[in-house]
Amino acid sequence: MRHARLAALAAVMVLAASSATAADRIRIAVQRTGTLAWELDVVRTHGIDRKANLQIETIELASTEAGKIALKGGSADPDAV
Repeated sequence: MRHARLAALAAVMVLAASSATAADRIRIAVQRTGTLAWELDVVRTHGIDRKANLQIETIELASTEAGKIALKGGSADPDAV
């Protein structure tokens, strides 16, 4: 199951590369202890973000309520969800 999710995330990143330029940056708010946080760590470790010409900026949050505040305050992009 985990491998399937990671493969799906990698596929999305590679597909995004088809229209990405070196200046493309994605800001994502993630829960520090959540699944997405470690999946993004794997993406970075294996260089998938660089291969897709993406700069992924993560904002670590303590809770889902903090995520709502980050979206409202503009420190996370709602389109990246």
